[in-house]
Amino acid sequence: MKLTFQDGSIAEADAVIGCDGVKSRTRQILLGEKHPSTNPTFTGKYAYRGLIPMETAVGAIGEELARNSQMYLGRHGHILTFPIEQGKTMNVVAFQSKLDGKWEEERWVLPMERKDLNNDFLKWGETSQRILSVSSSLR
Repeated sequence: MKLTFQDGSIAEADAVIGCDGVKSRTRQILLGEKHPSTNPTFTGKYAYRGLIPMETAVGAIGEELARNSQMYLGRHGHILTFPIEQGKTMNVVAFQSKLDGKWEEERWVLPMERKDLNNDFLKWGETSQRILSVSSSLR
C-alpha cells in the first residue's frame, strides 16, 4: 500500500493501522467515505469516566490498590483504575452494558446522573463502591 502524506512525503507499507477513534478518518480514507464501516456504531457498552486525586483514592481503598492498575469485573461491566500524571491522580473508567443494545441519543457523550451510576453498580463489591463514591468527577 502506498501512502501519500499532506507534506508530499510518500511511504509504502504492507499494512496500515489507524488508531484515531470512533469517528476514524483513517477508515474513511482507506474504505471510502460512503462505506458502511466508516460510520460509528454502538457496541452495547458505555462508560463513566473520572479522576480522583491520588491521596483521596489511597484513603478510600489503600495504597496498594490505588497506586497500581486494577480491573474489577462484575455482571455486565468492569471498572478500570490506573495512576496518571506521574502518580498524582487515579483515572477511573467504569464500563457497563446496555442490555437492549440500542443507543437512542443523538450525541455520543451525555451528562451523567449520579443515580444512574449508583444503580449500574449497585451490587458490586466494597472496593468498587468506595472507588465510585469518591469519584465526584465521574461523568
